[in-house]
Amino acid sequence: KFVSLSASGKHSIGIDEHGNAWSWGNNSNQELGIYGIPVVPIPRKVNHSSPLHSVVCGPNASLIITKEGDLCLWKDGRKTFPEIPQAMTHLYKAKSARK
Repeated sequence: KFVSLSASGKHSIGIDEHGNAWSWGNNSNQELGIYGIPVVPIPRKVNHSSPLHSVVCGPNASLIITKEGDLCLWKDGRKTFPEIPQAMTHLYKAKSARK
């Protein structure tokens, strides 16, 4: 059961109720969080170090939010943490804590 799901024109990622990511579609920029495979035809579990909360798929990248409120960008063979204003991170964490 997916609790978060996003799709772009060429790839999709779902987050299940346990915080696992499942991705499929085009992976030419490693936007699926899976490396070395250009196309993933059926949903495949993505290895990630912490439980995930939500996802947004863009044209050539995916932005993932962990349950702790950290952001992760999947693109160009990297799982990176983009620089964002600290106030936005605190706002997300405070909003999540109320749920």
